[in-house]
Amino acid sequence: MKTKKHSISQETARSLFYKSLEEACNYNAEKATQIIVKSLKDIALAQGGMASLSCKTGLSRTSLYKTFNNKTDGRLGTYIKIMFALMGSLVNKKADHL
Repeated sequence: MKTKKHSISQETARSLFYKSLEEACNYNAEKATQIIVKSLKDIALAQGGMASLSCKTGLSRTSLYKTFNNKTDGRLGTYIKIMFALMGSLVNKKADHL
């Protein structure tokens, strides 16, 4: 996914992330993890890259690159920080049914 920096909204990011979750359900845990992590990486790149994400999460760029390139087994807390930085929350706050 090559797009201009800051070109997708948090709502679009959530939509892309949900699609990756749907796709991931068709695979084993290892492949599902790869699909979800790649989706987060693509969203991060579309929203300004690792430097921007580093500022939003407080995680170093090195740590983010390692997490996204499977050089480390990322902790759940790391992924949650990334998800909230990219999407604001995982729920569309305007949804009537929530």
